[in-house]
Formats: sequence, structure tokens, C-alpha cells
Amino acid sequence: MSDLREAVEKTHLAAAQSSINNNDRYWFFDARPSANMLATILKEIGYEVILHELGPDWEHVVSLASKSVSGTIEAAELRAAQRENGVPEASLPK
Repeated sequence: MSDLREAVEKTHLAAAQSSINNNDRYWFFDARPSANMLATILKEIGYEVILHELGPDWEHVVSLASKSVSGTIEAAELRAAQRENGVPEASLPK
């Protein structure tokens, strides 16, 4: 197992699975190689996901392929606005 894969599994996999199962998306900040690896791992274990890197904060989000892209873009904009207004990460829209 590669170091990158191992690190991504340890850092993101359980949280990603939980968030996708409950909210259809998983939002996170990390390097692009890590984001790509997470999307790959999720696909390997049976999730049909798409990886986006959306502004205005250029946050990564892995979402179910069946999820509306326009809805995900709107959520990214709302998350950025709320983050700017001091809303804690855990309270941002999923």
C-alpha cells in the first residue's frame, strides 16, 4: 500500500463514507493528489462519486454522481459565505 493511500484512508475515508452516506457529499481541504486518491478509493469500494474542487474557497468535495452539480456549487458558495462570517466548519452546510 502506498504512503499516500494509507494517509488518505487514515485521514479521510471513515469521515467521507459517513458524510456521503448521510449527506451525499464530503467536503474537505487537502492536496489534489490526496483528493484524487480519496475519490479512487471510494470508487474501488463501490461508491459512484465525482470529485470537484469548487470556488470561491477551492474546497474539495466528493459527491454522489447522482447529486446535482448546480446544487453542489450553490452549497460551496453558501459554505464560503458562512465561513467568512465566522460559522464553524462543523456547522457549515453539508
